[in-house]
Amino acid sequence: MEKSWGAGAYALVDVFRPASASEAPERAIGLTWLGLKPGERAIPVHFDVQPVYRPRQIIRIPVKTRPGAYVTLAAVDQGILNLTQFPNPNPLHHFFGKRRLDISVADNYAALLARPTGYEALLQNGAGANFGPAVRPIPQKVVALFAGPVQANSAGLAELPIDVPEFNGALHLMAVTWQGDAVGAGNADIIVRNRLIANLLLPRFLSPGDGAEATLMLQNLKLPVGDYQSVVTATGPIQVGNNGQHKTFLKVQAIHLLPVTLTGTGEGTAHLTLRITGPAGYQLIRHWDMVVHSTQPPVSKNHRLTLAAGSQHLLNPDLQGFIPGSSTTAVTLGNTLPFNPKAYVQALYQGWHCHSLLNAASQGLPLTILKPPLITPEQAAKLQDYVNQVLNDQRYDGAFGLWSNNGDAQPWLTAFATEFLLRAQKAGATVPQPTIDQALHWLSNEVEEESHPVFDRIYAVYDLSLAGKAPAGAIRMLARHMDQLTMPLALAQLGSALNTIGERHLAEQALQKAIKSQGPIGGDWWWGRSDWDAAFGSPLRDAWAVPTIIAQTGLMPDAMVKLRQNLPGAGLEPDSLTTQELAWALYADGVLGGNNQPVHVQWGQRTIQQTGPVVLPLRQAINIRNLGSKALTVALSTTGITSSPPPAADQGMTVSQAFYSLSGKPLQPDSLPQNTVFVVVLKGSISDNLPHRALLNMGLPPGWELAGDLSAGKVHGLPWLKNLSTPEATAATDDRYEAAFKMAPKDSQAFDGDGIPDFKTAILLRAVTPGHYLLPGVTLSDMFHPSIFARSAGRKVSVTAAPAS
Repeated sequence: MEKSWGAGAYALVDVFRPASASEAPERAIGLTWLGLKPGERAIPVHFDVQPVYRPRQIIRIPVKTRPGAYVTLAAVDQGILNLTQFPNPNPLHHFFGKRRLDISVADNYAALLARPTGYEALLQNGAGANFGPAVRPIPQKVVALFAGPVQANSAGLAELPIDVPEFNGALHLMAVTWQGDAVGAGNADIIVRNRLIANLLLPRFLSPGDGAEATLMLQNLKLPVGDYQSVVTATGPIQVGNNGQHKTFLKVQAIHLLPVTLTGTGEGTAHLTLRITGPAGYQLIRHWDMVVHSTQPPVSKNHRLTLAAGSQHLLNPDLQGFIPGSSTTAVTLGNTLPFNPKAYVQALYQGWHCHSLLNAASQGLPLTILKPPLITPEQAAKLQDYVNQVLNDQRYDGAFGLWSNNGDAQPWLTAFATEFLLRAQKAGATVPQPTIDQALHWLSNEVEEESHPVFDRIYAVYDLSLAGKAPAGAIRMLARHMDQLTMPLALAQLGSALNTIGERHLAEQALQKAIKSQGPIGGDWWWGRSDWDAAFGSPLRDAWAVPTIIAQTGLMPDAMVKLRQNLPGAGLEPDSLTTQELAWALYADGVLGGNNQPVHVQWGQRTIQQTGPVVLPLRQAINIRNLGSKALTVALSTTGITSSPPPAADQGMTVSQAFYSLSGKPLQPDSLPQNTVFVVVLKGSISDNLPHRALLNMGLPPGWELAGDLSAGKVHGLPWLKNLSTPEATAATDDRYEAAFKMAPKDSQAFDGDGIPDFKTAILLRAVTPGHYLLPGVTLSDMFHPSIFARSAGRKVSVTAAPAS
């Protein structure tokens, strides 16, 4: 063993047995790791801590280690570490542990031997799921603290301060130390708690109009026996009931559970405060933040007017019919596009969209080009979040899956995701180059797959051209299909790729055909063609994308004015558009929207004079006067949650829900005892002859929680369910359950014959928090064609307190 071996070495042993008259030749390979002890490179770490500390103070944690070594300290809620199975940091293992074998074993001898029996292993990769709704913050705060680095003194002692917040529970301490080429680590546990445990047990969220019965838990650990006064107050969209004040006689170690009624009064974040006073002047104050939000999707109201030169108008935010606190209104001045970009921004970023690769890339694409004030600084900062969501869906081979990196490779979506990543990287987002290189490598192989749709291969060469790796021969070969192409987006992408390799004449031919192929926009039947469906789009999407791509080529400048004027949008409601349509409309605004129209207005007491368009928030009534010499376009857009839930409806689909006990007996959810576990059966079907990527969405009231997602097929222990359908993906959060299905008419070849005309799925739920709630209706919709949907009516439900034991 030599020092140059570093952490250790592998021993590779071959054993051969030649053939004999009765036995075939055999060979075996053995591989083992020979690790070296770290010796002086291992630094000892010891804690000298008390068993119990009080919260809401800075405590100093003494760590004993080698003199002069540097120490960092992490203090994390033990419960979170148990849930995530987070291991203690171990730098010794990192630097001196087993290494990956960096060589391949060339083995020609195996070719002479008979193949063993058995099966080849299938490659399995990790989770990386991205499907599902956005996760909202919960009232319970996670404690994760960090301190350091601090250098140990000559006695080997380092004291690290941590600011402990309001917390009752166990903190796990993890220290890492280093000095030169030596490292070490250690861990310990401490308890943090008040002398009086006072905890408000809250539902994870609340909806406007719902009333939940929270529980105040009091336990006297080391305080004098006596009367303790507790008061719960709230600011924001929560109202505390008459039982928010209690006077309780507490003995030592006694536990009391007290009800506190909370009612949601609007949308937003409420701040709850608990104040406790007791004998000998004892005082305790605790705080919680709680989100109040509806599980209904937001809707938009849009209004447009023309303000003549010199005239004035009183603008009012249209808040009628919206839940208080749920709506925002914006005014756009001087916009000459046929649509209001701000309204589209609100629909794309304030609307409800499930998490999928397509939606993440669609929401991210406009952020690569739009700037404030059209988008808020908070929205602009989310570009990196969308990049990370897209990267989570990249498979081991460089392609992307629709729902997760475990899914099938999606050629068109891989190209769209790669375009987004290229543009995001150019816009300043952090995108690891190896991930882009891997995606481009997969796309370069896709170009050679002649059995795949031509528009998939065209998108691949378009991406390679954007990345400066245009495959000239493949692009020219694809140009031979120009006469057979009917999808405008593919024609425009082909024209752009041809222009990249200097084929200007062919490029303009493709771009001209892209313009002529668009035709009038209208009628659901337009998207029924297989090419648009496989490309997750519509003629409307292409009508925004084609002029944008043409503008970016720099070709046909004389046609741009007319193309800009002919952009769609007039009369379209943003709520009816897909994320693809909204994304390309906003990207078109970023490329084509600047019209340099002067805006000169009196906005209340403020004078605005700048080049339009100008976007302003409208929070109250304000008077506007046009000080310019020309008429000014004024567009108002309000997005919010309606106070009345939408009625039941069905357009091309049907959906239903039914409730059962675990034994299969029908159950009425109007009033369920606390801790009841029950089954919800969800059914859906399509009534047209087109394929659909359908999304099932069931909103959950705050008083219920998901107790289990039942597997497809026959469910063990619940034979009465019979056979359940297999969803393409499922996801759940505190406020909803989702499932995705490939749906198509019987005997349809869509989705390679995997589409189903109807489905039945089921979930387990538990009634947990007493109160009265609104159960939202279940929706089933085509993810990419919102006009095809079904929705059941909402209903009121309640959870009654469990009887005292």
